[in-house]
Amino acid sequence: MKVTKFLKQNFMFVLLLSIIVCVTLGLGIYHLLTSSPKETQSDPTPTPPKESETATEISYLSADFKSGNTVRVSWTITQGEAKVSALELYCNENKLADVTSLNYFEMPLGVYQFYGNVPFTLQATLDNGEVLSKNVQVQIPKILSPRQEITHIDDGVEVTFHYKYYENDAIEVPKLYLMNSGSAAWQVEFVSNVQEGKEGIYVNAAATYRIRAEGLASGSYGFDVRYVFEQVAQSFNDRVEFVYERVESSEGDDHQDPDQEENDTPNEEASTKD
Repeated sequence: MKVTKFLKQNFMFVLLLSIIVCVTLGLGIYHLLTSSPKETQSDPTPTPPKESETATEISYLSADFKSGNTVRVSWTITQGEAKVSALELYCNENKLADVTSLNYFEMPLGVYQFYGNVPFTLQATLDNGEVLSKNVQVQIPKILSPRQEITHIDDGVEVTFHYKYYENDAIEVPKLYLMNSGSAAWQVEFVSNVQEGKEGIYVNAAATYRIRAEGLASGSYGFDVRYVFEQVAQSFNDRVEFVYERVESSEGDDHQDPDQEENDTPNEEASTKD
């Protein structure tokens, strides 16, 4: 009864309080209905990322000086979306060859005459118009400052060939050929090959050979010689001239004059074995 009396006496207050409670509950329910789905809603299934295009590239390039007087340039092309339509090899901006169907190219020194620090460029043209290039360098041995020295000995002459080369180059002993020496049976003997010292980054060396004239009559002799460095396809020509005086034996052997007819082909090669 007291509650009913209280409600009748405070009707406006109770009505207002009821409205406030209803509004509050309504707002709370609305808030729950509108915010909860956003917080609990799972992300949509992610779209798988696009596979990135594989780039075509010159992944490997090397140049080597090989035994046999040959420079070999090798490469590897990693093929991507774009295809190689042309592949060319250059040296000092000069085109050497179209190597589209190759993965290496060999060049004999006797033909290409490479010496010193030689740069190569491999250039690839792709079917999308893009041009790729990669550079490499190789050190090719080179013989410098050639000079011949002649020393008279009792039974003929010794010739010493002085030369110079870069200290990191492995230079083999040169071979000696006699040219235009006629029909005489010259005896050519390798004596030594020594380093005479260093000059900065270069090594001075000398190769000595003995050319015997034993058994020949006294007289003047002359012939051309050629020093050949087969490893680097370099050769140097020179001239040897000397006067030989033979000591006659007691029997008084009679000797004919030497045949001075020229022969344009090498007839002697010095052995370089110790």
